[in-house]
Amino acid sequence: MNTSNNNHSFMNDVHGNEEAIVNAEYKHSRDYFLQNAFLFLDNAERILGDPRMAMARVSVSNGLAYMGVFPTACIGAYLDWWLHSGIEEILHDKEGCKALTWSVSGSPLSGMNSCSCVYPDGSIATINHGSFGKIWKSFLDANKRFHTTEGELVEPFSIEEVVEILKTNATTEEDILRARLTVQQRVSSRLRFNLNQIFGRYMDVCNRYESMCLKYHKDELVTFRINLLRMTTETEKALQAVAVEVTASRKEYREGIKSKEEHNKLMTELNKRRSDIKRELKKFKADGIARLSANGELTKGFIESYLSSK
Repeated sequence: MNTSNNNHSFMNDVHGNEEAIVNAEYKHSRDYFLQNAFLFLDNAERILGDPRMAMARVSVSNGLAYMGVFPTACIGAYLDWWLHSGIEEILHDKEGCKALTWSVSGSPLSGMNSCSCVYPDGSIATINHGSFGKIWKSFLDANKRFHTTEGELVEPFSIEEVVEILKTNATTEEDILRARLTVQQRVSSRLRFNLNQIFGRYMDVCNRYESMCLKYHKDELVTFRINLLRMTTETEKALQAVAVEVTASRKEYREGIKSKEEHNKLMTELNKRRSDIKRELKKFKADGIARLSANGELTKGFIESYLSSK
């Protein structure tokens, strides 16, 4: 069995499920932003007036060829861009229908681009802008303006919290807190469900992996258990022999056949022999487990469990 390949496959199964959950949360946040983009636009004045809402991070990756990915934008940067850049084409599609450009992607050299826009009903489409240079520069400027205000002592709300606050028309701090608590309860339930899923998958992978290891290493495990049982039996017999000698010496001492000094000297020797016998068995077991688990495929816990099973 190839240790590195099997461990790699095992860990890929586990990390693959973790990555799937992280990606699902990223997509959920992105979709939440898109479904409520026009709600944000309609409430732009309130959002921009509250740094906690304006600084809510948007799970959208924007960037350019040769320049890389832009810093993660916030709701405030998008609103500032849509409302104050003076570029009309980011507010509608090619046919003039209301549509907000939300994804900026393309080449700053050729001007070729493949941006995305969202409609009031939440549907999205690809859009190619003619004045792409002006568009990506204005977006980056808006983004930078809001990143320079991050030093303020403010804890940004999440996208879901902003939506809940707007939809429930929460205005007082008490109402805002209640709206945020509602969202966190919803998020906690969703994450708990996801964690239960990944834990179940993790246990399935562990069981499958251990079953494969057991099949591959069965001969080694069986041989070691037989030798350990033999060693254990021999140890028990040796300890019984020591116990017989202890009993005999005590009897001879009580009957006056053996002096106290002779008895105590023998007791010291027998106690040492008993300790040595037990230590030898313990070392035999520890060395065997270390040898079987050396390549990382079998864990010490798994071997111990196998040895104790019937």
